[in-house]
Amino acid sequence: MSRPLDHSTIDLVPGHELLERLKELAGTDPERIALQHKTRGRWVAWRWRAVVTEVDRIAGGLRHLGLTTGSALVVSGEIGPHLLLVAAAARVIGAKVLSAPRAAGPDLLRAILTGGHVSVVFTQGRTALAAWLKAWPESAERRRIVFDHVTADGHSPHPDVITYAHLRVLAGPVGWADAVSGPRNPVGAGELLWVEETTDWHDGLDHVTAAWIAQRPTLVFPEIIAAATRDRRQVRPSRWLASARGLAAAARDIESRFPHRTGLSGRLVAAIVDRGQQDRFARLGAALLRSRLGLNRLDRIDIVGPREAASLDGGTGRLFRGLGVRLEPTSGHPIATLCNPAVQTFEMAGGVR
Repeated sequence: MSRPLDHSTIDLVPGHELLERLKELAGTDPERIALQHKTRGRWVAWRWRAVVTEVDRIAGGLRHLGLTTGSALVVSGEIGPHLLLVAAAARVIGAKVLSAPRAAGPDLLRAILTGGHVSVVFTQGRTALAAWLKAWPESAERRRIVFDHVTADGHSPHPDVITYAHLRVLAGPVGWADAVSGPRNPVGAGELLWVEETTDWHDGLDHVTAAWIAQRPTLVFPEIIAAATRDRRQVRPSRWLASARGLAAAARDIESRFPHRTGLSGRLVAAIVDRGQQDRFARLGAALLRSRLGLNRLDRIDIVGPREAASLDGGTGRLFRGLGVRLEPTSGHPIATLCNPAVQTFEMAGGVR
C-alpha cells in the first residue's frame, strides 16, 4: 500500500545555512573522509573539501535544469553519496526535497508530479526510470530526470534524461570550495557510520544527514543493498544507523546466511544466538560470528523508529543481542535525537545525503 509522500523536514533549513555548515566542516578538516561508497567493485571516498566542490557543481547543474527556490526535487532509490549530495545541492538552491518510495505505483507518481511543483526527479534503476517517464504529465514542460545509473556507453537512455555524470558538468561551479582553508595533509576516516537504507524510510534522508552533519562520521554505503553483507565485511563499521524496517531486512539477510538448523553447524549457530552472552562458549561463538559478518568493530546500532516496528523484543533484537551487538532505539525528530547540541541552528530547523 502506498504511503504519503515524505516532505523532508530539512526544507525548514535556509539553504545558505546548510552551505555555510558544509563549508565550516570542510574548513575544519578538509582532507578528512566524509563519504565512502563501493562503486563498480572498488571503494571510492569523498573528502570534506570534495563534498563542497561536488555540491557546488551539482547545484549549478540543477539550476540549469530549472530547479529554483520554491520548486521541488523528488528523490527515489537507495540512499548513497549521489542521492545525498543532490539533495544537499537542491536545498542550497532553496528548493524542496521530496522522498518517494522506490516501488510507488503510477497513481502516486502522477500525484507527486502534478501536486508538488516538481522540477526535477532523481531516480535509480531502469524499471524506476521507465515508471517516472510514463507518469510524467503530457501537459507539463519537458521532463527533467536525473538518472543515477552507469550505462554501458555512458550516454543517456532517453532524450529527457540526464545522467549523474552529465549533471555535474552542465554548468560551471561558483567556487565555494575555493574559500575553504585548512590543513591539506591527508587525514583518514573518522567513525565509520554504516547506512543501508532507501527512500522508503520515512524521514530517512533527514536522519542520515543530521547524523552526518552534526557528528562528522564517515558515512559508508554498500554498492547496492543486496550486497550489503559482503561490503560490510570489508569495511567493518564502528556504528550503524538503521530504520526499523531496514534493520529487520538486514537481520533476515544475515539469518539466511546461517547454516540450516537441521544440521549440526546450524544447531550450533542457533544455540550461540539463542544463548546470547550467558556463558563463555556463547560469547566466543558470537564473537566469531560477528567477525564473519563484519560486525566485530561495531559499537552499537542506532535504530530510528517505533520500538514495536523494530522488533527489539522479537526476531531482530534476539539476533543482534545474541551476537553481542548493542541496540540503541531512538524516536522522535531526527535532529533532536541524533544531533550534537553544538549545531543548535541546524538542529532547531531540521535536518538532511
